[in-house]
Amino acid sequence: MSLVLTGLSGEGTQSLSGGTFVTCTDVLVQVTAYSPKSYKFGSITPVGFKSLGEVFLGYKASGTVPPQYSWGFFINHQYMDIQVPVVRPSADQFSDVWWRVNVGVVLDLTVFF
Repeated sequence: MSLVLTGLSGEGTQSLSGGTFVTCTDVLVQVTAYSPKSYKFGSITPVGFKSLGEVFLGYKASGTVPPQYSWGFFINHQYMDIQVPVVRPSADQFSDVWWRVNVGVVLDLTVFF
């Protein structure tokens, strides 16, 4: 299964599977727009950038605001497919995804579980 989110900008959070805990396998990020002020290096695909934003997986404990995030990465390429390290499938589970991107950045995000 997967959760597909498109046109993301700014900062936000989304439940992965209706608030239940799931074991995630991969996170796919595609940057669809970036600010002209973004520091870009390279001219071939995938284009590299200097820290466009970040994505985290975590869980929302009862009464905890904001959710607690325990695994994440910085977005520094136009296309990224990140494998989620799973040591113990029954213990390494998440319920939410969170993103924060710089001004002018728009991305599509897919979380596989």
